Amino acid sequence: MDLFVSLFVVAATAPATEANESTEDASCPAGAGEPSDPSSAPEAAEVPGAFLPRSLAELRRIFQGPPAGIIAFTISALTSPFLVCTVVGAALAVRFATSWREVLVWGGLAALFAGVIPFAVVMLLMQRGRVSDIHVAERERRWIPFGAAVLSGALAIVALHLLRTPRDLQALAAAYLLNAAAFGLVSRYWKISAHTGVYSGAFAACGMALNAWWWAALVAIPLVVWARTQRGRHTIAQGLAGAGMATALTVLAYRVLAGS
Repeated sequence: MDLFVSLFVVAATAPATEANESTEDASCPAGAGEPSDPSSAPEAAEVPGAFLPRSLAELRRIFQGPPAGIIAFTISALTSPFLVCTVVGAALAVRFATSWREVLVWGGLAALFAGVIPFAVVMLLMQRGRVSDIHVAERERRWIPFGAAVLSGALAIVALHLLRTPRDLQALAAAYLLNAAAFGLVSRYWKISAHTGVYSGAFAACGMALNAWWWAALVAIPLVVWARTQRGRHTIAQGLAGAGMATALTVLAYRVLAGS
């Protein structure tokens, strides 16, 4: 996995462009001494390995700020794409497993391909000072973790097919790949929200693969949109667009591959 991850990080070792479009984000609650406009954000760290002290300082500042900022940060953390992808992917794999061996193998592969590999790529980028935070506030850098997610999704499809897993799991991997590719492409031009996209796609997958009750989780989308706009990371349009696109692509993947 180290070699796989390193291939994506090499692309980020070149000097940042002069016109750094990372000024699209902000990293603290709107109205608490930060820009509320997603078009203004901190630049990536210049000193490799300095991300941990900066992250701890940022956490202290957030939790010393107003309640709205703390709530928005907490919601954003709980709906982190890395966390949601890992948990939902592994949970669905376990749900369809019929033996402990399948639980360990399918669940482990789902967690690895859905969350661990993209997360490792971002952590290396942070360690090298190429991005400012774990959610990659710099839009022009997002193609790297999205690229990792595309290849990770492709590997997941191959692995799940070779293991003869249920088609619902293969559809989940296909939905993951489709969304990663689409979000990576859109992010080249517009900072669509991965938070709302992953949240919507994950529960749409549960709704398609398990039962219709899981669709009810989508009522929380406005809350996620609020959290991302409150933190100055996205506009309302970017949040809603992420939710809509991910839901549509996930349903498409399940219709085509699983006949759901």
